[in-house]
Amino acid sequence: MKITNHLNLPEPLVRAVTRHPRQHRPNVISVTELIQPPQIRALTLAHGSEISEDASDRIWALLGTLLHGVLERNAKGLKDTIAEETLEADVLGWKVIGHYDLSEMVLDGETLTDWKLTSVWAVKDGIKAEWEQQLNCYAQLIRLTGRYVDQLQIVAIGRDWSKSKAQFDPSYPQQQVQIFSVPLWTPEQATEFLEERVALHQEAMKGNYPECTPQERWARETEWAVMKKGQKKAVKLYLNQDLAMRHAAGGKDLSVVERRGVSVRCESYCAVAPFCKQYQESKSLIKPLAASLELIKNKAA
Repeated sequence: MKITNHLNLPEPLVRAVTRHPRQHRPNVISVTELIQPPQIRALTLAHGSEISEDASDRIWALLGTLLHGVLERNAKGLKDTIAEETLEADVLGWKVIGHYDLSEMVLDGETLTDWKLTSVWAVKDGIKAEWEQQLNCYAQLIRLTGRYVDQLQIVAIGRDWSKSKAQFDPSYPQQQVQIFSVPLWTPEQATEFLEERVALHQEAMKGNYPECTPQERWARETEWAVMKKGQKKAVKLYLNQDLAMRHAAGGKDLSVVERRGVSVRCESYCAVAPFCKQYQESKSLIKPLAASLELIKNKAA
């Protein structure tokens, strides 16, 4: 991967965010890679030397790495605690490697904890599905060593949390650090997931990978906003165009504006998008449109 510096950041900062790529080893996959879309991993391996990312886009990743380092140092030496352990297991002929953050011995089992430095909005509806998958993969790797895990949790630290917003908005997260309990899968569920994911990535290495799902693309659906003349905020949002148009037709000074759906990951966070056939084809099907397209203006008139 090539690191660019379009904002002319100081060289020490650029060097800090420049991570040397991990050497690819055949038939070896990390848990982090395992839970990502097979298409992304396959394209990353195929186009690694062509991929570029700007240093300014890696600042949050750097801060996350620094946070993990500080927490690891402060966890070491604590009684009945294992910090930053690497485990591995053979799955369908491949070696799956997991590096978890923290495991604490509680009574007869272990509580497995993962730290996340994230936006407060990323956890407004609970944890992400991939976080649950990640922790349960780690738990299974621990089980395979003969140990027992009975609890999983995410400690989410809101990097953009605002104390003033919390004071004046009761719907806003009221604390910067939130602890979420994560559903613990049975050993059978975890084994099935690991084998299914390894099989998908094995096929991807042969060039046979599924297209990314809407969830994997972080897709936002197209919405139709009923707008009132002179107001910036929508009166109501609809996922159905006809319902929005009927609403607007029944009121005065109302119009409908289309807010086109977007695959957020593809547009802003996927380094292999330039090499992705699925993404390129989706772009070619969309005619150039303004971000907001007025469909009707006061249809009742």
